[in-house]
Amino acid sequence: MRQNKKREVIIVMLCLLVVGSYLLYSIVDKKLVNNFRAFKYNAISFNDVVISNFSSFSNDKIVYLAEVIDEGLLTSIKSPFSSNYCDTKESLVEEDDNDRYVTLKCDDYLIEHYDIKDSNNVIIYKVGKWDTNKNLKDIEEKILYNCIDNNSKAKIFDEYLEKDYFIYKINKEFSTNYSSLDEIKNNCNVVSKKFYRTKVEVDDKS
Repeated sequence: MRQNKKREVIIVMLCLLVVGSYLLYSIVDKKLVNNFRAFKYNAISFNDVVISNFSSFSNDKIVYLAEVIDEGLLTSIKSPFSSNYCDTKESLVEEDDNDRYVTLKCDDYLIEHYDIKDSNNVIIYKVGKWDTNKNLKDIEEKILYNCIDNNSKAKIFDEYLEKDYFIYKINKEFSTNYSSLDEIKNNCNVVSKKFYRTKVEVDDKS
């Protein structure tokens, strides 16, 4: 009799554990869905600010979030996934074949090359950090740039940057108006490295 009661208690506890796990999963899943919705809304809002203020930027073909903030058009974009702010050097609005596309990176999540006219065709990725070590699968690779000071031989920036953002940062650093990598050699020695990161599409239920 005592063994039967113990078995019943164990069964009840297992049932409660399963139910509790399901409820916890539902809560977490619903929160992530809401985060993805806010993520898409932030991307659209960022795009709208850029499109409404083309005249504020020297290069309206590609505009980074950092430039928008520097122009005082936004203070920042809050990440829906944490207390952090969205990445200013990877988030951008660009022109491609006369259409505008927005890329927004917040924490480990990325909306890339999103045409907001097609609201049903947005893909969200989860990405790792850029690294010079190549992983075995699910990788993205990109050439990133930095510059060596001609006098001190030290790197101008703490990290390697995407080409167009690198040119923007160089222009800001030296008060120049360069549009290509070749022009930058007047101020410093351009160096580049190939970087890799993991990149996988996430299940977006929003």
